[in-house]
Amino acid sequence: PGTDAFLFFTENEESYFCVFLERGFLVLRGRQANKELRVQSPDQVSLSDQQFAVSIADRFVVRYGTKQISADNAGTNFRRFYVGGLPAWLRQRNNLTVTSFRGCVGRLTANAETVEYNRTIGVTGGCPVSLLGMRAAALYSSLPVDFLFVLNQEPIRVSLGFRSFSRHAVLLSSISEGSSSAHDLQLSLADGFILFRRHNSTLVSDKRYSDGAWHHLSAEAGPKGLRLNIDNVNVLQERPSRVNLQGGKFKGCISNVYSWRPEQRLTPADLSVLSQTTDIIPGWCGLHLFSHEEFLTEPGSEKPQKH
Repeated sequence: PGTDAFLFFTENEESYFCVFLERGFLVLRGRQANKELRVQSPDQVSLSDQQFAVSIADRFVVRYGTKQISADNAGTNFRRFYVGGLPAWLRQRNNLTVTSFRGCVGRLTANAETVEYNRTIGVTGGCPVSLLGMRAAALYSSLPVDFLFVLNQEPIRVSLGFRSFSRHAVLLSSISEGSSSAHDLQLSLADGFILFRRHNSTLVSDKRYSDGAWHHLSAEAGPKGLRLNIDNVNVLQERPSRVNLQGGKFKGCISNVYSWRPEQRLTPADLSVLSQTTDIIPGWCGLHLFSHEEFLTEPGSEKPQKH
């Protein structure tokens, strides 16, 4: 489980309450009589083997372990609830953007009776631990090559979704100058164009991709050279390896990173394992997390002058 997860939602015609994890803190949010409510736990809460209990009476109370958070309840009754996520129309109506829960749920009861679901989406029996990783993230740096690839294994392949307004940034690179020569490659944005470099070869896209929209790229480096595909279009334009790169940290969203490691060929990389070594917020991403000022002050960008 990650640090952001939707846990519980209930509503009636006039009000709603929801419980979710945001950057590790437990949040109780709601609306009653056109008044917005929000309460947050003082400390971060782990979802690992955690038990939650929700009670609704004069107060809406969420208990976790030996602690709790709560808010006033105006005596309204709630007849239905959602666990782990919400339909898109309810998210939009209540402006709820936190990512759906990804993990295992057990011993779910209501009024001391085992719950029978009316409808399930994205739910399966058992607990497939290998699929519980975080597949999307807000990224404030480059992805380290050594996280994705096996040493000296070729060809090297990676595919991922990304969106950003960054014009000059390194998306994927070797961790250090001392990395293996087999890992001597880099995926970058240069004036919005995608550059894929390895050794003495460089492929350059013929259009810019710093427009804030979602794009998908696949890159491969092997004995036969470089291959780069962006949004199902092959990039064929080659440039000398000494392309002028201004660098800079990548600021944007990434999702569904496949590295084609033998043990993970059909499973996207778990981005949560990078949270200790890379400037990354795994779990969910929106470009509103990045200020416009950040993009204006990156290398090669001109900051508006005040008059």
